[in-house]
Amino acid sequence: ANFHDSELYGNYADAGGGGISNNGSAAFYNGLIEANEVGVFSKGGGILQTAGSFSLWGTSIKRNKADKGGAAYVIAGPLALNSCTVASNTAPTLGAGLCYKTGAPVPTEAGGVSQGIVLDP
Repeated sequence: ANFHDSELYGNYADAGGGGISNNGSAAFYNGLIEANEVGVFSKGGGILQTAGSFSLWGTSIKRNKADKGGAAYVIAGPLALNSCTVASNTAPTLGAGLCYKTGAPVPTEAGGVSQGIVLDP
């Protein structure tokens, strides 16, 4: 699925992926993923990437909340960020910004990520 000039704002999911949960192929262009939240001990406030690939261009990922991976939690498959902003997300346990499960492909370039990238062992 491709999303153009879209907003995923103020959503909630019990199990993970408050904004979006992807296990296929998706692209998000010039959008906003903001103020999404997941349940207690869940992962991926903004994005939960479980398989496949997810590419984002010119997208802001901010003010999302999760136990791990406030902005995004990646279990498998690449999450590519191109000219994106990742800021002001929260995760009390691990990775307020981008959190990658050990073994998931970590990007070599993630411009605009003011929150850092961490691994979940």
